[in-house]
Amino acid sequence: MRCPAGETLRPSGLHTRNRAIRYRTSACPSCRLKPRCTPGVQRTIHRLVDLGALDRMEARICADPSLMTIRRCTVERPFGTIKRMSGGGRFLTRGLRR
Repeated sequence: MRCPAGETLRPSGLHTRNRAIRYRTSACPSCRLKPRCTPGVQRTIHRLVDLGALDRMEARICADPSLMTIRRCTVERPFGTIKRMSGGGRFLTRGLRR
């Protein structure tokens, strides 16, 4: 991963709660683009661990938009029917009793 000035951003930490990796670079104090890049001491970017998979999925959908049409027909239709049958439009499956 690179910053706008072309410097390499290195992983500097992992957030376990939101599953994100923090990337930083130490080249910011001497960078000529810093005033336009970040108001902080250095550039920090948070990227989700699974963001690569989400990017690949989005590229597949953009390449073939009919995939979403097929998904809507095969997946979302049964869930809508189940919600409607359960009364009130909500799943009543919370808790051990249900």
